[in-house]
Amino acid sequence: MATGIAIRSDAVDADGTVAKVLYFADSGAGNQFIGESTGTDFALNWTPTEAGVYRLTAAAIDNQGLAEASPSITVTFNSLPTVAVTAPGDGSVITTGESVSVTATANDEDGTVEKVEFFADSGSGPVKIGEDTEAPFAVSWDNIDSGAYQLTATATDDLGGVTTSEPVNVVVNQMPSVAITAPAGGTVFQEPGTFTVRANATDPDGSITAVEFFVDGTSVGSDASAPYAVSLADLASGDYVLTARVIDNLGGIAMSAGVSVTVNAAPTISLTAPADGSIIASAVRVG
Repeated sequence: MATGIAIRSDAVDADGTVAKVLYFADSGAGNQFIGESTGTDFALNWTPTEAGVYRLTAAAIDNQGLAEASPSITVTFNSLPTVAVTAPGDGSVITTGESVSVTATANDEDGTVEKVEFFADSGSGPVKIGEDTEAPFAVSWDNIDSGAYQLTATATDDLGGVTTSEPVNVVVNQMPSVAITAPAGGTVFQEPGTFTVRANATDPDGSITAVEFFVDGTSVGSDASAPYAVSLADLASGDYVLTARVIDNLGGIAMSAGVSVTVNAAPTISLTAPADGSIIASAVRVG
């Protein structure tokens, strides 16, 4: 609803004084008394109970009790639109490179919503990211730099009334990266396979929470601090794929490329002849 409006009148009496000015408003159901003023500028602050078109008149009463009505003026009291950002939700984490749909609901109880404008503020003031003139109100937010943002929507109605939504806080996160640095792909270990898997992980806009290691997709341990590593022991012979998953401080997750290694069983050998414990006679020479 529109805020109160200051109504003023210029009232004079050539042969006396103006005692007071009465004010009336008519929204179509007849004149309704809305107040009076005895001040020097005969001002009255009035707020209507509902939106609509009103015809305002004033009546000056002089010190002898005589009254004179003013010509009427027409004013429109506009109920401002309402607007709220509905997506993304407050506290959302968005990945850089994503195309994000920013949506809002907007209504106007005494008219129509002409447009909804969307803004993103990373700390240096709101920047318009688009507008929509038809419900459902939405824009696509693209090419977003990492950082913290406040998203707002501004609704404008058919009478020029403007309302800005409450802000929605989101974070745009640049994903971390991780790579296994040891062992090298193609390395062959002797059974039982015992070795250390190492990885390098970085996050360009935050910090690393943990690096988790996998053998053939099964978790075998994690490390929360650099240098990131996990020890493996007693792997049976076979071919294995090693991977690592990194998690950053905003929950961003990235997987490494796989590294293939082999655990090789040593050959076996046994003597088949002569039998264990055999007694063998040496040749005897006579003469």
